[in-house]
Amino acid sequence: MNGVISSLLLSLTALGTVEPSNWPTGFAGPATDVAAARLGGWYAAASTAEDSVEIRDVRGELIRTIERAELQTLAPWMTLDGSADGPSALAWTDSGYRLHIVLHDDRPAGDAQPGDAVLVWDWLSDTVAVFARADISDDTVAPVIDAEYSRSRLHLSSGSVLQTFSAGPRLTTGALLSSVGLGAPINAIAVDSASQALFAATDSALFRSDLTHLPQFTSLGPLTGVRGMAWSEHFGSLGPALYATQELSPGLVRLCRVPEPQADGLLALAPQSVLTDTGGAGELDATACGRLITATPIGADLLEDSQDPRLGFEDWLLDEVRQQVVYARSLISPDGEPDGFVIDAQAALGGTRFHPASPDAAAWVVLMLITADAVDRDTEARADARRILTRYAGLATDGFSPGRSAGIFRHWIDPFSQTGAAKPGWNNEFATMSTMKIALAADRAAAYWPSDSAIIAARDAIVGGVGSWERFLRRTDGALYLKALPNGQPDTSSGLRAFHEGIMYVEQAAEYDGPFGQSVFADWLDRSNWPSSSYISGEPMSSNAQGFFMPAFVSLYGMLVQEPMRTDPAWQRQIDVLSASSGAWTDENAPTLMTVFSAGTTKGEWGGYNADSLGDNPGDVTALNSLMAFAGRGRTHEAIGAYNAYRRGARQSFASGAAGTGATMLYRRSDVDPGYLPNTAGAPDVILGGLGLAELIQPGVLERVIAIEFGGARCISDLTTGGANPGDAGFGVPDGASNTADLTYFVERWLAQDAYDTDMTTDGANPGDTGFGVPDGIVNTADLTYYVERWLNGCP
Repeated sequence: MNGVISSLLLSLTALGTVEPSNWPTGFAGPATDVAAARLGGWYAAASTAEDSVEIRDVRGELIRTIERAELQTLAPWMTLDGSADGPSALAWTDSGYRLHIVLHDDRPAGDAQPGDAVLVWDWLSDTVAVFARADISDDTVAPVIDAEYSRSRLHLSSGSVLQTFSAGPRLTTGALLSSVGLGAPINAIAVDSASQALFAATDSALFRSDLTHLPQFTSLGPLTGVRGMAWSEHFGSLGPALYATQELSPGLVRLCRVPEPQADGLLALAPQSVLTDTGGAGELDATACGRLITATPIGADLLEDSQDPRLGFEDWLLDEVRQQVVYARSLISPDGEPDGFVIDAQAALGGTRFHPASPDAAAWVVLMLITADAVDRDTEARADARRILTRYAGLATDGFSPGRSAGIFRHWIDPFSQTGAAKPGWNNEFATMSTMKIALAADRAAAYWPSDSAIIAARDAIVGGVGSWERFLRRTDGALYLKALPNGQPDTSSGLRAFHEGIMYVEQAAEYDGPFGQSVFADWLDRSNWPSSSYISGEPMSSNAQGFFMPAFVSLYGMLVQEPMRTDPAWQRQIDVLSASSGAWTDENAPTLMTVFSAGTTKGEWGGYNADSLGDNPGDVTALNSLMAFAGRGRTHEAIGAYNAYRRGARQSFASGAAGTGATMLYRRSDVDPGYLPNTAGAPDVILGGLGLAELIQPGVLERVIAIEFGGARCISDLTTGGANPGDAGFGVPDGASNTADLTYFVERWLAQDAYDTDMTTDGANPGDTGFGVPDGIVNTADLTYYVERWLNGCP
């Protein structure tokens, strides 16, 4: 009862001003229907006048248009023209990987089969197909048709009948499961997925049905003139509710709200007015980004609450990256460890840290710092990266260094051991995968800050310290030995054949050693060589065992940080299939949040730390950082799934580090136990998400500073920002052009005594300089002279 009272009090809180804004369509006239995915970032609008369907992302970018000719080819028995027949209703699956399109014709089919159809557009294949033939409507005037997806079922209303079809996301055809009459024409339907409730509105009343069995409607009370309905968990500043467009008089349509207790039948129906005039809006749907989308007489609109306390999508992108930077810094020597050691994981707020230092965490923190500088002008990033790399290179003046064997780094380091011994109670292994990560981070930092002699020296010591990269590749089949023995030889019992994330090491062997490493890398890059598994029929994902699904991070790592994998169409397909397969699981299981399975912390009874996958996911824990990492492909769709989780309150707070600030960010959430909060979060499981989101903040940043060739270097004199040079994508991101804009920018910053870009001199030319490019905070003519010399040399 207390919950009902709380919901009632919340429902009585006034919304802010609900503001409509135009949603782009290419239609000359009105949209017949609009739809948005419950959890993902796809939006759609249909026009029967033009027999066209448009699919767009959250930024309004057109993804796909399905036009009359394509529809006519799929339904040759129909006569599609400018009349009221055509695509009359739309319904996305929860994830947004499939769009159901209800296509009707006012004439019976000539082949003795049902005259109407449900089509389905599949994102992964980018195909449209007939999903089911059905008798929906033969009206010669615009029929009232609505459709909703829920838990592998498509509910379709027309006239006074509700039809339910099987609509599993991996099905190629759907079957009619039930047909239920309501006794009056149905104007609109909507689904509350969490409560498994379906709502139907006639011209005079609102009805509710429990979807755990065949639809059987109960009246909730009078509600007249409904033209569209949608359920939203988080529209505006209030909680879950049913929203409806309601025609009060010809041409006057308001938006009203039915709070959750009323929609559940616990309180008498008394809808609240939200927007008194919607401009004639009809069909309605709720978006994953916390807005409502409506079909209007002149196209489509988005409705947004001006008092929504949550960050908008674009602001959230930057804030989430900044929270990950806070998290990354909190791992640097948080408890008095020698400066520059990075512990592997941070404790939840109020928890106790217990993880050792690791090269793995150090690597991801350095990559996050590079990214923070590139997209957010992080003035402390270079100094922090230098501290870390100097420490792991063994160049710190206090003599504390990580343990290495033939250059291979110890995985779990006791930072208080001067020799880099393993932390007591942790595995004593020397790990090739740990080595590949810190070597990659050192290389990227040296490329990004080419004027920093300390970072260059650290890169040389880290990479050059590995005596032979090829030594840890098995000669017979190119398998990677995961461990080195204390004597520097491979642990031959640790060989692991592809495919796995060890391809990062193999690329370095190809770069730093001879033909054998290059041959093995070419072998690993060829997807046809490796076992596979398929969650969606006919769409294999590479693995290291036939039929075995790998955690998402295994594929995402390469997409984020390795240029050869990022640009290879076969590996691009791997990422897309993984994303769509995760979406199919989401559509089948109807979790609260978009779900991707990857490695991370779980409950002890779920295996403790577990490498979750589509084939092994105790607790149904979504790895929200891996979901964000998909944004590294440049799509907003998966990022909206993560943003939706933020809007649903899925962020978690973590302990602070030496700097005294802790992060509040997305990490992992269980659908089995929504209240469960992991006690720790490891850097390798977190920071890939920040790298992915950075690509949406500054398109192209990964190609410019992270997924680059080994040994590359940023042009020192290429400094300009915000498009001052053709091709510039943002602050400090090189475009390879050194021109007058760069010189102008440098002089402006030099005159402003801005040491971030202008403290460049070397070998003591400024008092206090400790080495090439190491800032001393003194900006003088020596810096200007040094920059001009470099600028005159130009960029390669």
